[in-house]
Amino acid sequence: MSWITVWCLFGLALLLIYLKKGGQYFGVGIIILMSALRWDVGNDYPNYYDNIQSAATQFHEYGMAGFPRMMHGFEIAMALLVYIFHWVKDPAPWVIATFSAFTILMWYKSLKRINGLFLGFFSILFFGILFNSWDQIRQAAAISVFLYSIRYIEEENLPHYLLCCILAFLIHNSAFIVIPLYFVKKINLKPWMILTICGVFLILYIKGFWEQQFSTLFSSIEIYEKYVGNKMSGQEFTSNTGAIIKTAIYVALILGIYKENRSIGNILLFGTLIYLFSCSNELILRIANYGTSAIMLALPIYFKIARKQIERTIGYGIITLMFLIGTKNASIGEGGCTPYDSLLSQNYINREFRIRQYML
Repeated sequence: MSWITVWCLFGLALLLIYLKKGGQYFGVGIIILMSALRWDVGNDYPNYYDNIQSAATQFHEYGMAGFPRMMHGFEIAMALLVYIFHWVKDPAPWVIATFSAFTILMWYKSLKRINGLFLGFFSILFFGILFNSWDQIRQAAAISVFLYSIRYIEEENLPHYLLCCILAFLIHNSAFIVIPLYFVKKINLKPWMILTICGVFLILYIKGFWEQQFSTLFSSIEIYEKYVGNKMSGQEFTSNTGAIIKTAIYVALILGIYKENRSIGNILLFGTLIYLFSCSNELILRIANYGTSAIMLALPIYFKIARKQIERTIGYGIITLMFLIGTKNASIGEGGCTPYDSLLSQNYINREFRIRQYML
C-alpha cells in the first residue's frame, strides 16, 4: 500500500472524527486497525518480531520461570504481554497490536478531555507522531501515558501523576525523565524569555555547537559511545531550514497557549529545546519526544483560544506546514513506516521483511 493510499485513509479517519457523534469512534477505529494490522511497518518492527518470538519460546520452555530472563531485554509490561500471548501460534503481531491499540486509546482519552479530537488527531497523523509510534512501539505507549498524566499536573495531584509515571516506566524505562516535569506549572516565563531561549538554542544548533557537546559527552561514556552520530532514520535534519520551520511551529504554539495552559506550554518548550539539542541523535531525540508530542494537545487549545484574525491565520499556517512536513516525511518513508503492509499480505504469510537502508 503506497503512502498516498495511507494518506487517503488518514483523511477518511479525520473526516469521521470531525463529524463527531458516532463518527469519531469509526475514525479512531480506522487508525487502530491500521496500526494493529500492520506488518513490517516501522524500522524496529523486525527486531520486535524476532525478540518477542524468542521470548515466547522461553515461556514455552520454562513457563513463569522464564520471566526473569525477559527482564534483561524487556520492561515488565512487554514481558507480561509476551507471557499472555505466548500460547498463540504467532504472538508478536498480537503483542504489537495491543501496544498500538493502548497508545491510540490513551491519545483519545487525553484529547477527549480537552475537546480536541479533530485537531489533535490531525497532529498525530500528519506530524509524524503516529509514524513514531509504529517505529518506537514501547516508548510511544509510555509517552501516551505521560500525555494523559498532564491532567494531574494541572490538577496538582501528585499521587496520581506518580502512578502514571510508574506505569509509563513499566512500559519503557526512559519514562523516568518525566518525573520532574510535574513542577512545570510553577514555571512562568515572559514571551521575550521564551523567544530568547529558543532563539539561542536554534542558533547554537545551526552553528553545530550542540552536536559537538553531546558527541564529546557520549564519547567519554563507554555504554553511550554507539549513539555518537547515530541519527534517527528518516528524521535527519536535511537542512537548517527543517529545524527552523519545526522550531517556529513549536514556539508559535507555546506563545499562543502559554497564558491559558502554562503546563502544556512548558512541556512543549522542554521538548523543543531537547529537540534542538539532539540534532536528530537517536537517544536524545527519544527524550525530546516526551515534550514535542504535546503538540497534539497544544494545537486544539491554540484554536480554542485564538480570537484575533492574525492568530487564526498563524494557526492555519501551522496546519499547512504540518501537512507539508508530514507529506514529505511519508514520501521518504519516515521511520520505515511507508510503504504500508498488513497481516493480510503475502509478505506476512511468508514472514518476509523488506530490506532497509540501515541494513545495507
